[in-house]
Amino acid sequence: MSTGQPPIGEGEFVFQRKTYPSFWSRLVKQKQGLSVMALSASCCFLAVSIIKQDKELNRVNEMASQLRAQNDSLKERLENVKLAVQEEGGGVGKGFGLRLKDLLQIRDETIPLPENPKEEFKDEMRKSIKGKFMV
Repeated sequence: MSTGQPPIGEGEFVFQRKTYPSFWSRLVKQKQGLSVMALSASCCFLAVSIIKQDKELNRVNEMASQLRAQNDSLKERLENVKLAVQEEGGGVGKGFGLRLKDLLQIRDETIPLPENPKEEFKDEMRKSIKGKFMV
C-alpha cells in the first residue's frame, strides 16, 4: 500500500483552518509590544543622558585647559619676579630683605598694635553696649 504518497492530511495542499486569536493571546502580544516600547524608551533616555554627560565633559575639559594655560602664565610671571628680585638684590635677596624690613617698620609705626588685643576688644564692646543702653 505504499504508493509513495503521504497519508491523508499530511500533504502539501492541506488547508489550515483559520483561527481567530483569543483575548489572552492578543493581551500577550500587546504586553510584548509594550515591553519593547518601554525598552526602546529607556534606551533613548540613556542615549540622551550620555549625550548630556559628553557635553558636560567637553565643557569641563575646556575649562581645565584654560586653567592650565592661566596657571602656566602665572608660573612664568612668578619666575620673572623671582629673577628680578634676585637681580635687584645682588645675591640672595639682600636689598629686598632690607626694603621689606623698612616696609614693616613703616607699617608698625602707622598702625600700633595693642599689647593685649582681647582686653582692648572687650573694653570697646563694653563701651558700645553702654552707649546703646544709656538714654
